[in-house]
Amino acid sequence: MPTAGMIIPIDGPGSSIRFQWNPKKIDGPTVKAEYAKLNVAGRDSPYQQYSHGDATIIKFTIEVSRYNNSDGYVASIGDALRSLTQPSVQMAGMSRPPRVMLILGSFLRSICILTEVAPEFEGIFEQNSLLPFNAKYKLTFHEYTG
Repeated sequence: MPTAGMIIPIDGPGSSIRFQWNPKKIDGPTVKAEYAKLNVAGRDSPYQQYSHGDATIIKFTIEVSRYNNSDGYVASIGDALRSLTQPSVQMAGMSRPPRVMLILGSFLRSICILTEVAPEFEGIFEQNSLLPFNAKYKLTFHEYTG
């Protein structure tokens, strides 16, 4: 049974991207910590000291189809997703990534930044315009903590 998913822009232009989500696989939320070696004279091995953490990473794929949608629907979803990877310039020219609210049913609700959109087009293409009928968009999000 598909679950409703949404990507809601918090910063900048654009409207919400809604999708039905029935994942076969989710990578993450993945947490990573870095440790630095602290070498001390006379020891056989270094001490390990916490250096820093990295952003939690969430990866998944959505599939979109032109079935029961307009001819440019698949491409427009791709354009909307790519626009969410472009930095927004705010307050004295400071660039930062646009934040989005990522909602995956009751599994996840988090403020994130979209760092990668990797499309894979398949199926029938329009003869004159080459508009794709189906696509898979592999998405990578980093939880926003700034």
